[in-house]
Amino acid sequence: AEGDAVQGAVAPVMKGFGTGPLHGRVHPIDGSLYVAGFKIWGTVGEDISGLYRMRWAGGPNYVPREVRSDERGLLLSFDEELDEAIATNLASYTVDRWNYLRSHNYGSGNYRLDGEPGQETLALASAYLSKDRKSVFLGVADMKPVHSMRLTYRLAAATELPVIQNAYLTVHELRSIDLAEFGFSAGLEVDLTLKAGAAADVAQVEPSIEEGKQAAELFGCIACHTTDGSRAVAADPSTVVGPTWRGLFGSHRDFSDGTFVKKVDKVYLRESIVDPGRKVAKGFEAEKTGVGMPSYLGVLKDYQIDSIILYIESLAAKSEKKKK
Repeated sequence: AEGDAVQGAVAPVMKGFGTGPLHGRVHPIDGSLYVAGFKIWGTVGEDISGLYRMRWAGGPNYVPREVRSDERGLLLSFDEELDEAIATNLASYTVDRWNYLRSHNYGSGNYRLDGEPGQETLALASAYLSKDRKSVFLGVADMKPVHSMRLTYRLAAATELPVIQNAYLTVHELRSIDLAEFGFSAGLEVDLTLKAGAAADVAQVEPSIEEGKQAAELFGCIACHTTDGSRAVAADPSTVVGPTWRGLFGSHRDFSDGTFVKKVDKVYLRESIVDPGRKVAKGFEAEKTGVGMPSYLGVLKDYQIDSIILYIESLAAKSEKKKK
């Protein structure tokens, strides 16, 4: 908390918990992080509850110690020394941002700062490594207050496996960081001039089944939709909140408003992803499952939506093979 507004940043520590992790505390004696949680909707964990101890077991650690926004860009600080060639290479980073729309609907899609659906990918102008090689500052020419900003980075040493991480920030107001306090040269002038060829948008990715599978895992789709045909009926809200994807493509679908679609196609699937409240599958109403599906309008890029649809279509083919 600084200035008039509270703003912060978060970075994932690890995944693979048996339950959804809810609360964490650092032990004052052994320094371990203890995490407690229980099974909730939206998690793929199979345990009812759990208590986990996380401790450093040696080796490099690229979880950031500090993540801060500045009127000139973004700061990352670590406990490990960074590889200079990678840390100062603009290709090691991507930055995108979006706002949310507050409404009576469950959740919100992602919206650009001009109000249009989607996310803005920001071009980076410069990257600087501190004298102790443990902090990096990224010059971003178009910093503005925003609900969510995501910084994706790869900072492992060149001899190690790539370490790709994300850090998420809320920027209520722009502030100025004294970079000298983080080991940078006093009076550092941050270059905010975009280089020739710097792109504001990432290159389009060709949609594929594999890309769809990865997107479904990354954005938590598989926490609510199975891919093996199990738990297809929402008889028990504690075990299922969405219809299975296996055999979905090309199938008949009855809706809660009494209408139906004879054959699930790509048009229906895209509509269900960006506006899930328009047509709700019968038996999966929010009052029965305890939760509704949020809109992924602007959250998923077009190629990710197309890829997820291809993945769902491939599960229908697998279902037909299994029948035969």
